[in-house]
Amino acid sequence: MLQQINPERINIINTGKKIDKIEIYNQAGQVLIQKSKDFDRINVSELASGVYFMKVVMGEDVGVGKVVVER
Repeated sequence: MLQQINPERINIINTGKKIDKIEIYNQAGQVLIQKSKDFDRINVSELASGVYFMKVVMGEDVGVGKVVVER
């Protein structure tokens, strides 16, 4: 579950499975942020306002969601 309280970071609330990796992509498919540890929050302060995609890898399960950054 994602929670964006302020425009500088996204808080990650893990509801069960162990997260192995998180990646944030731009609309061109380029990886902008990649985390393989410390999953409790992701700093997005360097991203411009816009729509991004977040991929969360949990073992063999993969989830993809949309992230909107507004400044």
